[in-house]
Amino acid sequence: MAPNPEPITAKALPELLKNDTKVKLAGIDVDGMLRGKLVSKSKFLSIAESGFGFCSVIFGWDMHDRTYVRELKVSNAENGYHDLIAVPDLQSFRRIPWEDNVPFFLVSFYDPDTNEPVCACPRGLLKVTLDKLEAKDMGAMAGAEYEFYQFKSPAPSDAASGTTAGYLQENAPQSLPALTEGMFGYSLTRPVHNKDYFYDIFDMCSAFRCDIEGWHTESGPGVFEAALEFGEIRQMADRASLFKYVVKSVATKYGITPCFMAKPKQGLPGNSGHMHVSIVDKQGKNLFARDTPDPNPKWADIAGLSDLGRHFLAGILEGLPDVMPLLAPTINSYKRLVENFWAPVTVSWGLEHRAASIRLIAPPTAKPGATRFEIRVSGADTNPHFVLAAVLALGWRGVEKKLEIPVPPLGKGEEVGSGSDQGVRLAKSLKEANDRFTRKESIAREVFGDDFVDHFGGTREHEIRLWEEAVTDWEMKRYIETAGCEIFSKQALLTRTAVPMGSDARTACPDASGQGTADDDSDASDYSSVSTIDDLPPIRAYGHTYHGSGTILTPNDESERGRLEIQHSLFQLCLDGALTSARLPVPTGRPLSILDIGAGTGAWAIAMAAQHPTASIRGVDVSAALLPTAVPPNVVFEVSDANEPWAAQPLNLDFVHVRNLVGGGVRDFKALYAQAFQHLRPGGQIEVAEVRSRWFDFEDDGPGASQEAESELTMEGAVMPASREFEMGVVEYSERLGIDFDPIPKVSGWLEDVGFEKVMEKSDLVPIRASGVDERMKRKGAQLAQLIDYGLECYALALFGRCQAQAGCEILSKQTRLTRTAVPMGLDARTACPDASGQGTADDDSDASDYSSVSTIDDLPPIRAYGHTYHGSGTILTPNDESERGRLEIQHSLFQLCLDGALTSARLPVPTGRPLSILDIGAGTGAWAIAMAAQHPTASIRGVDVSAALLPTAVPPNVVFEVSDANEPWAAQPLNLDFVHVRNLVGGGVRDFKALYAQAFQHLRPGGQIEVAEVRSRWFDFEDDGPGASQGAESELTMEGAVMPASREFEMGLAEYSQQLGINFDPIPKHSTPRRAQELPQTDTMVTAALNQGVGYGIVLGVGFLFAIGMIATTYVLKRYNRELQTSEMFTTAGRTVKS
Repeated sequence: MAPNPEPITAKALPELLKNDTKVKLAGIDVDGMLRGKLVSKSKFLSIAESGFGFCSVIFGWDMHDRTYVRELKVSNAENGYHDLIAVPDLQSFRRIPWEDNVPFFLVSFYDPDTNEPVCACPRGLLKVTLDKLEAKDMGAMAGAEYEFYQFKSPAPSDAASGTTAGYLQENAPQSLPALTEGMFGYSLTRPVHNKDYFYDIFDMCSAFRCDIEGWHTESGPGVFEAALEFGEIRQMADRASLFKYVVKSVATKYGITPCFMAKPKQGLPGNSGHMHVSIVDKQGKNLFARDTPDPNPKWADIAGLSDLGRHFLAGILEGLPDVMPLLAPTINSYKRLVENFWAPVTVSWGLEHRAASIRLIAPPTAKPGATRFEIRVSGADTNPHFVLAAVLALGWRGVEKKLEIPVPPLGKGEEVGSGSDQGVRLAKSLKEANDRFTRKESIAREVFGDDFVDHFGGTREHEIRLWEEAVTDWEMKRYIETAGCEIFSKQALLTRTAVPMGSDARTACPDASGQGTADDDSDASDYSSVSTIDDLPPIRAYGHTYHGSGTILTPNDESERGRLEIQHSLFQLCLDGALTSARLPVPTGRPLSILDIGAGTGAWAIAMAAQHPTASIRGVDVSAALLPTAVPPNVVFEVSDANEPWAAQPLNLDFVHVRNLVGGGVRDFKALYAQAFQHLRPGGQIEVAEVRSRWFDFEDDGPGASQEAESELTMEGAVMPASREFEMGVVEYSERLGIDFDPIPKVSGWLEDVGFEKVMEKSDLVPIRASGVDERMKRKGAQLAQLIDYGLECYALALFGRCQAQAGCEILSKQTRLTRTAVPMGLDARTACPDASGQGTADDDSDASDYSSVSTIDDLPPIRAYGHTYHGSGTILTPNDESERGRLEIQHSLFQLCLDGALTSARLPVPTGRPLSILDIGAGTGAWAIAMAAQHPTASIRGVDVSAALLPTAVPPNVVFEVSDANEPWAAQPLNLDFVHVRNLVGGGVRDFKALYAQAFQHLRPGGQIEVAEVRSRWFDFEDDGPGASQGAESELTMEGAVMPASREFEMGLAEYSQQLGINFDPIPKHSTPRRAQELPQTDTMVTAALNQGVGYGIVLGVGFLFAIGMIATTYVLKRYNRELQTSEMFTTAGRTVKS
């Protein structure tokens, strides 16, 4: 960083600002946000030394300008939110390069009565803290590292204001797309996609005196990390605050929204804000460094750390739990501080330990002059002045009291929170942290005083209060009383049987017609008694929310919003940017009157309002779920069913717009058009538009070439048989429900029948994916591919689910086949997007190819269905999304509980002179492999899984994960394994268990072992009489004698449908019995059944496929002996070994 060459004085200001007319000033509030104003140069020169009045309310309200629920001393109604004195720091001068180099100064706030720094002022708190060191002729140096997510900002058409804040008023945060996808940290190619933005931030930071030392991508979608240049602690705190200002300002120019909150995405790493601190003398010598290494340190980690450094570290560790609100200031901060994400959760430290709360950086890994502490607790959402003030105050307290380090360091490979971690657990919530921060005996009060603690603690109380009053989407989704559909009715019965909620529990499940059935003795009633159509309770099924009438097969949730937005964009593309194909009439002396039937998200109506600001536009829809709340003044939306009789008085419409109503909402299209005709003025128009699939022989020869299709392909001639089969199924099942899935060929006739004249038809070709050479066609294809991705899930699930007794299995199969054929690999098929009349054409003349040409199994596009994401092969019925991560973590914990905390039932061999070689098949989240690596740090562990979706990116050095299908032939050369671990592969991933075990056998060393573990449901007469009582089950219950009939019925259904798909749902009895495993290719094998413990009722495992209640987990260990030894057979149960 280039510092100002010499201190700036007030006298120098006129010359410094001689070419300027204005100056920007800003202070920092408790949340680390800049609060400021633009003043004239003359005004600034007049207050440069004495300061000026600045309303204290910036310390009396939160980040959204809401006054605190409890008024605080600094600023309140009683003192009239009086002015503070804001004094410009002349040494903070810099120019804002992206704002025409306007001069900029930071200000500090002082009490007008005492002229002392205001206790709540971040810059003032750091100054007062540093004064104690400077009184001893010492100073402090610091550095900062910030990670932050970046999202693509919404287009202006997506929100009234075109801002992210405006967009999020109407859309779920999850709908914001990441700047880049994937988890590639330190990537050189990811920034290439946004290179101007990437380099602009670096350059602007330099021009704004916030120099970046290191700048790279981090692990996470759209995540960057910046390391700011190390420097004097006060300047560093300023630069850290201003860095966020730079990033947000530059991002605006590129349509990007940076996010510094601690944990923006569930299941992904959070945003850290690590701070580095060291103490120096007047000459700049590092006082943490020891002149010569300590020959007899208490721990080797501190051999190069000075006594002052040791006391400083001790002070931080002792006081850390008492200042947590300064290091984790928000509700969201504590979502980052959780186990297994490289996040510190205890009072811990270690030399170069990157998961501890304090990382000591010292010789021999660093030069003595670079000795420092990295504070790893703080996140990117913190106020850097408060973090550095807290570290400095606690450390200096340790120096003054000569405190000793309270806990030993974490060694290499030791995890935070493990048995060797002796540090206390840090607060798990802001409330817990703030209670400790504000208590009478808090160390925070000792180092900062009561005024600051009372003020900042009060601001956190406000944050907590708002959180406690909030009703979140998660709570609504989890606790609202929902009515599922057929696919989930058995689940409801199962859950009710297994986890009772009392004797008066009720549920209802709408059937295909929307009528309800109930499992109590009350009279069932359908929805005809509901007062208004949108008062119907929504139907939640297949991971979506549907209209309560049960007649509409497209959802009305956020997934449908996404589909409708894509559809709106696709129609505009097909219409060359227009909103209609028709030429609208131009009325004289009155506004144009327009009706939009099936308004959906309201996007079309709002866009029309912008094009025709004098028009009167009404949008109607059967549901308000997706309708916007912020609308132009010439637009009105209403919830109404256009199938019902319209108003008795003519509406005198000029134009009626009907688009994509195929999906069950319209019972009689001809009647709908007749009503529209009756309410149109003479000369009025109607436009009907639908997307229709047809298959043609077609080739895209580029711009200017004819885009005419040749001849429609017959069923036999179609190149996409799965697509045609899928389409035929949709038509068939739609007819069953009384839905006209393809009204397009009849529309023209219906319009003429009801009285319309001059009916015209027009259609536009749309490729089924981005292909060919014409850019416009490629754009249309890309959007249709997205539409298919949404549409398959949104429509087909509800349709097939209501018409097929086999619930979801065949749906997934059909969708998989369609997705394989319709989207990606080498296809050039077309479908049609009609406008005015809804007629369409399509074509394809290329050869269809399936996924056999895909290079790796994980290249398959994922299948999205039932609200989950599945592996693209379509053969695995457990998801690979965050819900499955949660299930696998529970499962891992359950197995450890059954194994009394162990990771295996087997006693692993102890090889001599080489590392233990372990293979984990079906690694999932990698939890087992990583835990084994911690227990066996010298072992070499390989985890394989068919998908990388849930595999971790941060792994120990002795673990490697790879994406591979264990069903395929393994390496030709023996892997020489000592132990093979196979757990819970029931779910479609294994085609032949016996073949899998045979391959494992061939790659084990003599004496090697395999352990196979599955969760299996069996039903016993069992009672838990407490500790010490026998836990043996009596006799297995027959189907008739089972106490959980719904559970047994559900289980039998799973077994039946699994068998239909060729899945062995219960392979456990076929593994082996307590005898020699003679079916394996060798005869020198001992079988040990090592675990047979009842888990008890009330545990549900299975989001997506595996549901098990009252489970018995059975683990088999197959051990291969040396050829020279006599074979032996043993059976182990309940920990006792018995000769058989």
